[in-house]
Amino acid sequence: MKKKIRNIFLRITFLVIILQFLSSFLYVNFFGLSLYTKEQYFEKEGHKVILLGTAHVGEYNYYKSLKKDRESLFFLKEGVQGIPKESLGNNHQLWADRLGLIAQNDKTFEGFRGINSDINISEIDPESSRNLELLIFASESSDNFEIAKEEWKETNFSLKEFYQEFVLKRNKIIKKNIIKNQDKDLIIPWGALHHNDLEDFLISEGYSKTGTKYHKVFSFPTLLLRKILSFF
Repeated sequence: MKKKIRNIFLRITFLVIILQFLSSFLYVNFFGLSLYTKEQYFEKEGHKVILLGTAHVGEYNYYKSLKKDRESLFFLKEGVQGIPKESLGNNHQLWADRLGLIAQNDKTFEGFRGINSDINISEIDPESSRNLELLIFASESSDNFEIAKEEWKETNFSLKEFYQEFVLKRNKIIKKNIIKNQDKDLIIPWGALHHNDLEDFLISEGYSKTGTKYHKVFSFPTLLLRKILSFF
């Protein structure tokens, strides 16, 4: 029992450290106790754009809040086409199950007007595609991580190149669709890593930032308590 609790604590602590490290540009993490994502509002000549930062695992109420009062908006949806659903989708579900959370999936924003505004995996550099597979594989266990690390040594894995392929290249499609759909009020519910570049683009196009709202993804103490209680 003590070993299980210790492993849970270490797993959540690792998650806190990683997210805290990333929080300066990805999330707002108040006092390290809860994780939040941003919803940012932009407007130009009556055209409204909402950048809705998303986390791929979270509480039920988190995803409920993301979908509230969105019926009038046109969605530019995330979802790399051509990736087997059993790879990325199962990875999100794996971590959701481990932490007692809900995984984001294709049905999260189902039923809203919009289009898929993402890239096809065939347009991604093959080495970067392989690195995505390795990242998914490595996140599943410490043993997997050691295996992936050895392959990365041979391929000279570069986070900069990975960011270029899986963030900036995909953002180009979003930017084109923002310009193409200026007759609609848009919402862009994408992983928060994409939003710094998109915010800079909107400002450069003459949009004004009109507000920010925060959505609570989960509370770290609640995660820990829930996992401990699950053993009794």
